[in-house]
Amino acid sequence: MSSINYPNLRMAWEKKWKVPVIADNMSRNRFLQLRNSLKVVFDNDITLQMRSQDILWKVRPLIQYMQVGCRAQQKDQSLSLDEMIIPFTGSCSIKQYCPGKPNPVGINAFVLANPDGTVCDFQVYQGQTTFSDYADTPFGLEKLFDELEKRGIKGTGTIMKNRIPYDVRESKICDNELKSQGRGSFQVLVRNDKRLALTKWYDNKPVLLLSSVEADVEVDECKRWCKKDKRYVIVPRPRVVKEYNKKMGGVDLADRMLAVCPNRYRTRKWTQRFFSHMIDLAVTNSWLQYKNDQVKLGVPSTKILQLRAFKMELGEMLIESHVFTNSDHEEASETEVVSARRKGRPSTVVVPSVKFRTHAAKHLPMISD
Repeated sequence: MSSINYPNLRMAWEKKWKVPVIADNMSRNRFLQLRNSLKVVFDNDITLQMRSQDILWKVRPLIQYMQVGCRAQQKDQSLSLDEMIIPFTGSCSIKQYCPGKPNPVGINAFVLANPDGTVCDFQVYQGQTTFSDYADTPFGLEKLFDELEKRGIKGTGTIMKNRIPYDVRESKICDNELKSQGRGSFQVLVRNDKRLALTKWYDNKPVLLLSSVEADVEVDECKRWCKKDKRYVIVPRPRVVKEYNKKMGGVDLADRMLAVCPNRYRTRKWTQRFFSHMIDLAVTNSWLQYKNDQVKLGVPSTKILQLRAFKMELGEMLIESHVFTNSDHEEASETEVVSARRKGRPSTVVVPSVKFRTHAAKHLPMISD
């Protein structure tokens, strides 16, 4: 239903705009009743202690099921870790505001993704108790990179000014000095143990990157838009910035794919929005796997289904599987097909508009010999 992107959910059942594959298989009231009553746990089975310990107890089985599926995905050598906002503006105790995101208000989740946008793991943020190892901040990069270094994992990420390691804080160049040197100027500082490097690059504003991978001063060039001259200019760029931009966009790419045909119809229940977002996430991961399989088989790109078409075909298959089960699909006769359809008064055929019916005199009878 989200693939059609009607502004109102009920338009799919209206006489003039209805979608037969949806309206002929389920009535509007039945769909809304199921949607409003949708749950993944029995409330009576959850004790007060379990509810106090887990804010997400209403959707915990769904989260666990989705995490199993995401962790089964093949992981790339370069992974990106970033925040993903599940859009929701209603009442919710864990709702957050994250400026800079396409949908800044909603439920925050930390997502691990491949460069192609495949979500490999996620953790929903429930407050300061979500992460026990780094209680001060979920992205304490210095402590995080030190812990990853012990496990043989390298990392690169942006860092705030007040999180700069103390070893290099006093020797850093101020922003005004880099600004006076011109756009593209940078400085690289290394921690005393030679395991972390801090790169400060001045573009439109200072950018701070902390890395346990890149410490070289190798420089390439990139195009940046100049508002003053109203044209693109060539700006020097450190290697660490290039690699970060190349490999860090996995979560942002997943957000863009989730925004293609999202199931975000208006609702007051955060559980419904969370459930629909997880469904969209599962469909997106499935489409990426389908696309990769088709490329490996040598299928031309013109014959590979796009995300919207893939989602529509998936929905059609689910509707057909509801009418016929896999066991009796081959034995179903024509009479069974008729009986499986919706009973009652047949739907009225929508009459075309007067302008269309009288256009080009096609409404007049044709005389033949």
